[in-house]
Amino acid sequence: MDGIYRGGYYVPKIGHRGVPTFEIENTLKSFQKAITLRANAIELDARESGDGQLVVIHNDNRNIVFCKDIRVGDTTLEELLISTGNKIPTLKRALNAIDGRVEKILVELKDNGYEKNVLETIKKDTVQDRVILVSFHEEALSAVRKLDNAIETGLIYAKFKNPINVAMKIGAQYLVPLYRLVHSRDIEDAHKHNPKGHCFG
Repeated sequence: MDGIYRGGYYVPKIGHRGVPTFEIENTLKSFQKAITLRANAIELDARESGDGQLVVIHNDNRNIVFCKDIRVGDTTLEELLISTGNKIPTLKRALNAIDGRVEKILVELKDNGYEKNVLETIKKDTVQDRVILVSFHEEALSAVRKLDNAIETGLIYAKFKNPINVAMKIGAQYLVPLYRLVHSRDIEDAHKHNPKGHCFG
């Protein structure tokens, strides 16, 4: 699963939430499967638990994946681990497991307000050079940029009429559109502003 070239541009193979078709999404087993299948990047979702711990899960309500009608933001880390059989990893544990085994780790901020916590966790795990913090929330990315000038960020978009301008305004180096919104014109425009700094996926 090495990256490929399409239309003259390099397209990385990204394990989105790992490989959900084989393992439960956003779990260590799912990330391991993506690495086994030779993904060169992994995307995961970061949320904050009710007691301020960073956990890896896409939806705030665990009913979507774990059939537990409990909100992550209202639940302690210990309760999350017990109720899911220890399947929800902390962000720290996930980063440790992935470590240097892929070129890039895309950490999606699912909400605002815990950017400092995420940055501190990334720096403690010495993976800062490989992490791209991505989000639909431009406020979250703006907060990241104010806290850290060096870390790479990416704007996920579905609604912006001119996402390149928004990305430039908040200092994001990457554009990450929903697949159905990818257009060759947007790719060309992005590369005019920064030929090495924009990734579409």
